[in-house]
Amino acid sequence: METSRLLIVIVGDLDPDDLKAKVAGTFGKLPRGNYTDPKYPALDFSKGTIDSLQRSLPTNYVKGSFAAPSPGSKDYYAMRVAISILQTLVYQTVRQQLQLSYAPDAEMNNLSINTANISVSTTDPNRAVGVMLQQIGFLKERTLNEAVIDEISSFFLTKHYIGLETSGAQVADLALYELIGGGWRNSFEFMNGVRAVKPEDIRDVANRYMKNLRFSYVGDTSVIRKSVFVQ
Repeated sequence: METSRLLIVIVGDLDPDDLKAKVAGTFGKLPRGNYTDPKYPALDFSKGTIDSLQRSLPTNYVKGSFAAPSPGSKDYYAMRVAISILQTLVYQTVRQQLQLSYAPDAEMNNLSINTANISVSTTDPNRAVGVMLQQIGFLKERTLNEAVIDEISSFFLTKHYIGLETSGAQVADLALYELIGGGWRNSFEFMNGVRAVKPEDIRDVANRYMKNLRFSYVGDTSVIRKSVFVQ
């Protein structure tokens, strides 16, 4: 219980001066301490891998992780938009067009040493993963139309701010930026950051980060073609 380990974030209709006095009279009496954040090593994405576990299941579960920029990085907003576009692409191809899965996905975490991933549950893992990797290749090779970027960005921003409707969600967002995003005030720049993303930014982050995927697989391991997963 040291104030150097403490971050208090409060959202609500409160008087700031009264709140500061109450915090100073309680938590403010704790010793300061000398805690500093440790420097965490980067995760190893120097090569692609697949780790598999044999299980007799109705379907097979696959997740492929790759590096991603942290909220404090200049590439963060472009990568968030790129992952949103990838999510749409894999849904359209894997579920709607090919009907290989009811739940293909692409998502990005919010960590200081960050990752993103593609995931799918399917009875045809080789074809499903192959198609998802093709969509990553599309983002790497093509420069998207700005109208597509604007449409995806608008949808993404709407979804983002719907997720911040509760006071608890707003507290978590402010804390995230204070801890690893360069300061809590940067949370208010999210919209500007997303809207500033250009088509060439999407292509650049796709090439920089969406590579050497490390796959985890649970299901029928006898059907796996390693060359599909580790390219």
